[in-house]
Amino acid sequence: MTQQETPAPQQETRASRHGKRRWWRNNGLALIVLLPLAAAAVFASSYRLTDTYWSARPSEALPVDGDSATYRSSYRVAGKTYEREIGVRLVSVAEQGELHGQVPVDGAAQWAVSFEFTAPATMTADGCTLEVLDAEGRIYRPRAALKPAPGAPPPIPRDPCLVPGKEGPILDRFTGELMDSPEPRGGSWRSTIGVAMPDGVKPAKVRLYWDTPNYVEFDAAP
Repeated sequence: MTQQETPAPQQETRASRHGKRRWWRNNGLALIVLLPLAAAAVFASSYRLTDTYWSARPSEALPVDGDSATYRSSYRVAGKTYEREIGVRLVSVAEQGELHGQVPVDGAAQWAVSFEFTAPATMTADGCTLEVLDAEGRIYRPRAALKPAPGAPPPIPRDPCLVPGKEGPILDRFTGELMDSPEPRGGSWRSTIGVAMPDGVKPAKVRLYWDTPNYVEFDAAP
């Protein structure tokens, strides 16, 4: 019985070595140029992502004097820049069973956060965002963990910081067209917003904003 011989590995030919050297000579410079450009592109894209993420969250606290503050911001719609300046006063933060036909789900309590606002009647004031923070920094927002009270009609969608039917001018975010509410808003108004929190958890901070990154934040002190 004869042993089968293992074929010897093929030796690299002079032509193949020459071809590799020629490839590196022809493409090496391009690689040297492209690698830094690729790294710069990755860095730029990650920077834009980080910048976009952070600007979408409130990160610039505006001055607060006790229970009062002035919210200022600017925003762009349909290529035009608008300024916003709204006086805000935190009136009260109190536990309340039913508010606007809503009650908390089992295991939760509803807190009524009341504000007084002032702004020119011609200024838009829609689109506010309310966040209630507990002592651990956890954030709670309106509508979560709330349900219709027994016998109450389904809740009507409303802007949390405005009085239904008296919202004042509202800017269409797509067309830039101003639309007036059925009744004028007036220069000052009040609004109460319900926020559900787990039983035994109390509000520590109340944060309010319209356009990020600016926000105002008050001590809840219920």
